Amino acid sequence: VVPHIITGEVHWRVMAHLAACDIHIGSIFQIPSPKFPHGWHMWGVNTLEAMSMGKLAVNSYDPQPLELMGIDPKDCPVIEARPVNLKDKLEAVIDHGKPWVLEQGERCHQFVKKYFNDSVVSQDYIKAFQEVKLCVSI
Repeated sequence: VVPHIITGEVHWRVMAHLAACDIHIGSIFQIPSPKFPHGWHMWGVNTLEAMSMGKLAVNSYDPQPLELMGIDPKDCPVIEARPVNLKDKLEAVIDHGKPWVLEQGERCHQFVKKYFNDSVVSQDYIKAFQEVKLCVSI
């Protein structure tokens, strides 16, 4: 296992590193807000890109935003981790072995394909724009 911490890189270099990995560790912190006092946190673009490439994602997240997006949190293959349990979660992932990691990576890929494909996302944008009256008709 060779960990890489990538920061301040251009996108194509990040993607090159990501292509060589089996596991992507995204943000493991949650950001509290008035509406979500325990933290609103979803993974970012890098994690979605990793998942779309078939990489197992390890991230912190709150199931409530998934539910608000119409996604059943039980469908989410992301390994939920926080600073207090990251070491244990990663040890468990590694103990499962590479075939399991690759299988979970494929689950991540299918999840992104189902919930974050261009048709779904574009319809979400259209709906949001219409709700704030940025678009009258499409």
